[in-house]
Amino acid sequence: MASIRTRLLLSAATFLTRILTGGVVDRVIVGGPAWHQLGAQAWGHYSRLADLGSGLIAYPIEGIGSTLGKMS
Repeated sequence: MASIRTRLLLSAATFLTRILTGGVVDRVIVGGPAWHQLGAQAWGHYSRLADLGSGLIAYPIEGIGSTLGKMS
């Protein structure tokens, strides 16, 4: 039987991976059509603001958590 630590890591990794997957779906279904209407320059400006804002914290947490979950 898996230890409590292993279960917690697996749960956290699963949770973070689901968030990441939701983000990909959002970018394809919602973001794609919006990008075509806004144009590349406006979408690039938005993406930079999002990625260099809260993305500086959220993306590393998602990536590291997902990796740790796959290792356990």
